[in-house]
Amino acid sequence: MTVSFHKIRCSSDVLPPIDLRDSRECCVKANVTHARCIDIFCDPHSIGKATVPDLMICAPWTKQVYLQL
Repeated sequence: MTVSFHKIRCSSDVLPPIDLRDSRECCVKANVTHARCIDIFCDPHSIGKATVPDLMICAPWTKQVYLQL
């Protein structure tokens, strides 16, 4: 049996959160105009809700959406 020990971090060792850009705003600025495409593909938390029709409808904006991520 192998036991490994990890260093416990003190609260002073925690890095500050990084400043993430607003992906929805980036998509709008990149001329993604379909509301459902913005809701599904420009929000990282909603990508799992994408359906086959969403992929077909949003295909024209593929380059704009994935360059923003």
